[in-house]
Amino acid sequence: MSIKIVRLNSGEEILCDMVVEDGKYTLKKPLIIIPAQGGQIGFMSWMPYADTDDGVTISEDFVAFTIEPMKELVSEYKSQTSDVIIPDSTLSTVGPSLKLTE
Repeated sequence: MSIKIVRLNSGEEILCDMVVEDGKYTLKKPLIIIPAQGGQIGFMSWMPYADTDDGVTISEDFVAFTIEPMKELVSEYKSQTSDVIIPDSTLSTVGPSLKLTE
């Protein structure tokens, strides 16, 4: 996975799994980044009316730049686009530990 933020010439910022080949960008499972109140951001499917799981291919002419997202955005992207729930590794276990016995 190569998760990137892609800034399009239109001003849209897309969080996606990006593949670059022959001057074309394929944006897999793209989420648009939406600014919200209080300096927060939200995510929404970039094209909710289309099946974009296999990717949307665009010409490099439409891309202003690409950049590495913060690790928190990568974690959120993975949780939003995966069927598997990934626990936060920073959480500590509360309660007794379970051990296997024979």
